[in-house]
Amino acid sequence: FSCLSISKIIKNRFPKISMVFGGGSFTFEIARQVVNKAPWVDGIVVGFGEKAMSDLVGAFSDGADLREIRIRGFVNAAFTEADQVDGGHSIFPSKKEILQSYAYQPDCLSFPSIPEEIMTRPAVLPRVPVRSDSKGKIRVLAQQGCSYGRCTFCTQLYKRIFIPFDEGGLIRGIKTEIESKLSQDGVHATNPIEIILDADDHTDTFLEKLTDLVVSIDFKGRNVHLSFQYQVKRLNKRALRALVRMNLHGIDSDRVHLNIESLNPDTLKHMKKGHTPLKAIFSVKAFSDAGFSPICNYMMFFPLQCNISVSREVYFLEHIIHFFGMGRGIWRAISAGYGANNLDEIYSRQEDFNIVVKRNPNDIWLREAFGLDMPFNQWAFDWEERKSWSSIGTWAFRKMVSSLRRQSFRKFFYLIFGLVALVFGQRSFRKRLQLYLYLNLVQFPGGPYTKKRFPIKRQASWFYLKNDILCKEYNSPLRSESWQLPLTIDEIKVFRFLYFPHSRDEVYGRFGNTIDKETIDGIVTRHLALGSFIEDSGTLVSVVNDKASLNSWLS
Repeated sequence: FSCLSISKIIKNRFPKISMVFGGGSFTFEIARQVVNKAPWVDGIVVGFGEKAMSDLVGAFSDGADLREIRIRGFVNAAFTEADQVDGGHSIFPSKKEILQSYAYQPDCLSFPSIPEEIMTRPAVLPRVPVRSDSKGKIRVLAQQGCSYGRCTFCTQLYKRIFIPFDEGGLIRGIKTEIESKLSQDGVHATNPIEIILDADDHTDTFLEKLTDLVVSIDFKGRNVHLSFQYQVKRLNKRALRALVRMNLHGIDSDRVHLNIESLNPDTLKHMKKGHTPLKAIFSVKAFSDAGFSPICNYMMFFPLQCNISVSREVYFLEHIIHFFGMGRGIWRAISAGYGANNLDEIYSRQEDFNIVVKRNPNDIWLREAFGLDMPFNQWAFDWEERKSWSSIGTWAFRKMVSSLRRQSFRKFFYLIFGLVALVFGQRSFRKRLQLYLYLNLVQFPGGPYTKKRFPIKRQASWFYLKNDILCKEYNSPLRSESWQLPLTIDEIKVFRFLYFPHSRDEVYGRFGNTIDKETIDGIVTRHLALGSFIEDSGTLVSVVNDKASLNSWLS
């Protein structure tokens, strides 16, 4: 709305200016509608814009009318339905054209590994995508698109297109930017050096090369901050070794984003995230033990949840609250649940997900201002489960959480939604809500979930193994406990092995010659009761912070 309004003002004031739009929310259909209804917009780039913009700049320099030229990936007045064949792929530039180099588009990516040919033949760019932004932060784009491309809630138009960039060129570009900043004098000589990796995933080899670079540089006492995203499904020993090395050399990474999304087994399956709850829990624990504070995206409500799956989610959540809060991690629930839209796979499969997606009836801004039947933004939608008695509890809790997040609502409305939730909501949903609010309260005491408005004890929890003594200080809304317990040599061995998820049979096989099966079962049963281990579908993992176990696993 703001872009259309501002561009119209500019075009009226300077009619000879050419106005081009672009961005990830544009489909060919939406772009055609905007061009037809907003004549001051000369055209819209759909999808990746490298090739299209290059052609546009060349045509503009030659004096061409941007409303009449025909460029693949560019929707203007000359664009016709015949141009859009097979969903627009016929007019979308190929990767080879985009990069002027090698490009590879797999028909299907096999989980969990990215095909080897992609990694061994990355795109070599004429200009390395490493730069310093207006605030002096080093921005690095290691890839275009997504290496996985299966998440059902993803709104990227071309999420299956993946273009990895040459890692050697990226490292050289980062080194050049760092050396430039180290050569600065005056007030800039003491500023921290911030490196931000903008892609949503990074290979092990890239993290290793980046680690080799930063540990080899003398930063002259200046602080170095690294921010990046990492996919849980890809976490392995090579990546963790690199991160541990960074931490040992004083590289601060307080902005590591782990895309957990959920610990509900059914929800992860319906999201097609490619990881299990135990792999997600292991990732948070490992990053914490490596010295980093992970930021975790989380969706509490998602289609097709039931009381059984939510009870499993509660089981996982109440065993890992010690990973978050008080400087050890950030439980960042970006939203209380899945945000409906009109672009993702869920929207096109509403019956399969047993939901109805509705557009906000008050979303009339673009229609009234410009005659465009378009949402104000892609989140101008809401969803609800198809009517059934089992869905009432979910509905009540979604309404309650939504009301709590709005400061303007009075306590009277909180009480109404709370009563509805207590009457109709299942027990596991209530427990999950308690944990959700507790985790927000522990970390954001000044936020909407204050003690005055939601009286939960604000105390952090600890659960760690040090000097062969297991120490626990737990303060969740569901229970409190505090104790210390010396462990036997056999227990320590099993703890070390279960730092990474393993099945019981793998535990038996690992210690078959040194610890008998009965003793192993006794250790596992004891620590499941103590909350040291958790189990899911026959797979076990320790939830205890233990740097020694991390180092043992890495070696």
